[in-house]
Amino acid sequence: MNDTLEILHKINWFLKPISDVILFLFTTKTGIFILLLTLFLYFYAILYNKIKERKLLYESATDDNKLPWKDFSIILFQELNNFLSKIIANFTVIIVVIIILLSIVGLSATFSTIDTYVLNQRKIKELSLTLKNLNQRYKVAKVEILNYDAKKDSTEFKVTFFDYAKNGYLPDEQKIKMPGHRIYIVSYVMNFDYALIEQGQVANIAFPYLIYTEKLDQTEGVKLNVLDSTGVPFIFHRDTTDVYGLTYSTYNERLKDIIELMNDEEKARLAGVRSHYDSAPFFVKTLRKGQTFVIWIEQTGGLVIKQKEDW
Repeated sequence: MNDTLEILHKINWFLKPISDVILFLFTTKTGIFILLLTLFLYFYAILYNKIKERKLLYESATDDNKLPWKDFSIILFQELNNFLSKIIANFTVIIVVIIILLSIVGLSATFSTIDTYVLNQRKIKELSLTLKNLNQRYKVAKVEILNYDAKKDSTEFKVTFFDYAKNGYLPDEQKIKMPGHRIYIVSYVMNFDYALIEQGQVANIAFPYLIYTEKLDQTEGVKLNVLDSTGVPFIFHRDTTDVYGLTYSTYNERLKDIIELMNDEEKARLAGVRSHYDSAPFFVKTLRKGQTFVIWIEQTGGLVIKQKEDW
């Protein structure tokens, strides 16, 4: 099966450029204009040569270098008649050529459809395996309370993020200072439809992305630096030995696809993503300087936050 598909792919590699040219010439205004211009130039070249020949004969016979309009008209109608006669005489050949061109377009379209279907099925399978690799409980970040000012009722803390490819916390820290003493954390959840996963299983991906307090509205919250420079959450990073069911490079390619779906709701809907939503906020009541909390996330979208010493 794979060998057959590979052969079709190679055939279409040759046919598709030809098909694209045919479609361009016969289905677009620019293409039709080019065809008509080519026919006109071809007819003009024939007419020009005939007129040139007749003019040379006329000059040698009359010593006049101007061809009479009558002769010009005769040549024009003769050549036009000859041109149309050739088209009629070769009508069968023209029909055969048109059929061949249409066959090339049809074959290329069919091979492209098959190729696209196979690639989509492969991509869906890879996406399913990627989601299985993500369907776990993850340590996301560590939150350390740097200071709580009871008089001003404000909290200062720093957040460090866990990277599973490095199997540890990243050196960069995010420092945040907010009014209030009750920290709320909101997660982003993307719910995949059954079309993209094995029958009977539910697949979500989730990660916390926003933090605010009881004195700040959610819309005024601070976004957590949970994403790398390509937009992939650190918790989705994997070491080359930690990916199962597909290659490491394929896993990273499908991760990019998931991130693209996160940023394009219409494309996500067509791909089988049932919904995007923010999970119910989870809160931690801060009491004193030096407290450290570890944030874990379940891929159902729920958060688990415990003091570090409890783990």
